[in-house]
Amino acid sequence: FPTRRSSDLNAQIFAGTLGMVLPLCKNRSTLPILTCVKLQATSGRLAVTATDLDAFATAGCLCEGDLEPVCVDSLALQFLIGIAEGDVDLLVENKRLVVNGAGVARLGIQPAEEFPTWPQGGCKVIGVNGTDLAKCLKGVAWAAECNDKFNVDMWKECVLVQTHPKAIECTGTNTKEFAHVYFPAIAAESRFLFPSKHAELLIEALDLKDSVVEVGDTWVSVTADDFSVAVKLAEDRYPNIKIVLEAEAQPLGTLDLGGLQESFGTLKALNHWEP
Repeated sequence: FPTRRSSDLNAQIFAGTLGMVLPLCKNRSTLPILTCVKLQATSGRLAVTATDLDAFATAGCLCEGDLEPVCVDSLALQFLIGIAEGDVDLLVENKRLVVNGAGVARLGIQPAEEFPTWPQGGCKVIGVNGTDLAKCLKGVAWAAECNDKFNVDMWKECVLVQTHPKAIECTGTNTKEFAHVYFPAIAAESRFLFPSKHAELLIEALDLKDSVVEVGDTWVSVTADDFSVAVKLAEDRYPNIKIVLEAEAQPLGTLDLGGLQESFGTLKALNHWEP
């Protein structure tokens, strides 16, 4: 490999950038490349990318110099950056990534050409406000979380998003809990279903300034200045939620809010509390 260097890379900022994509890195995998992050520095910006094949994430931070694309073990790199202070130098030398921070360490690298390709094309901007969509997803993602090891009905682990010219609708349910948010907003017409395990990743990107949402037949992506995410869509076999939404509600009567809060406090104190 040619020797190229990325110098004056702040360790604390680099650690935060790396942490944004680490949730997608697998600790164990039959594909070693999935335990790695891809690093590349050009024009004063370092890009860190990770994937689990069902989602991609790339985060960026400022640096000096260039670094050719390399793939290194994510946990080893996280440890080395975590103990470094001040600036970190990265250098490719003799098919190793030399990390000069708290001492000098050499990490084995995987060929960058083996790293999965970021999904391209086929997506259209839906013009939805990222902050509005993030609020809606936060309101329903919890209801789509499922602890079953295997679900025959995979929609139980997914979030349904429908955008309309005047509203955003998000729904999540595992058949035990149900959450639905209707939020007045301006957006193009779209409908997509994605795994709830990637909801936090999408929300983090949506909460950033000037985020842009694109939806295609296979992927939904969110692009911001220093963080971008692409999540593979699930097969759209969601149940008819109108049956629930249009069902006649039965009033419970008047509840004492103070007593209810006290009960919740007691449950929490007894360690029987689930958020």
